[in-house]
Amino acid sequence: MSGIPLNIDWQQILLHFFNFALLAAGLYFLLYAPVKKFMDKRTAEYEAMNKEAEDKLQEAKDIKATYEQQLANASDEIRVKKNEADKKAQDSALTIISSAQEKADKILADAKDSAELERKKIIDSAKTDIAQLAAEAAEKVVKKALDKE
Repeated sequence: MSGIPLNIDWQQILLHFFNFALLAAGLYFLLYAPVKKFMDKRTAEYEAMNKEAEDKLQEAKDIKATYEQQLANASDEIRVKKNEADKKAQDSALTIISSAQEKADKILADAKDSAELERKKIIDSAKTDIAQLAAEAAEKVVKKALDKE
């Protein structure tokens, strides 16, 4: 009680702050950084898949446009065949588009489910670790208090 208000032990406060800083840095490097890296990688993969699907769709549209231009210059007999081919091309394009959209939706849904499951696992693990660390810290504090008495 030599002039320190409220019996504040600054050394203990600084040690606790240092321990907290170490814990926060450790959790960042062990949990946050790898999960963020994993999520960024998954996002990049799905964006690449989406771009590939868009490229294929654009390629299909370009092929269809070329085909229609060639058919426009043909005779009446070719025009009849053109109408039949256009119908088939549209059906095929719609099938490809709907199939690609269904696959993309399924991939996104699976990724969201997987990410949510992974997030829950990480949160549960973090809660358990934090509870264990808190119990250990409390045990150490009690032991120190008992040792001082």
